[in-house]
Amino acid sequence: MAAEVGAGFAPTVAEAAAQAEIVLLFLPGPDQIRSVLSGPGGVLAQVT
Repeated sequence: MAAEVGAGFAPTVAEAAAQAEIVLLFLPGPDQIRSVLSGPGGVLAQVT
């Protein structure tokens, strides 16, 4: 079903960010946001 609308899979957050034009985060708190953005393999590793 997801593939039918163009959704895909990436093994890491950084790879997902590299394939995206927009990255939306829906996380429970600042620790999780920090981890996803600047942790190992995080979004910032790919977009900066």
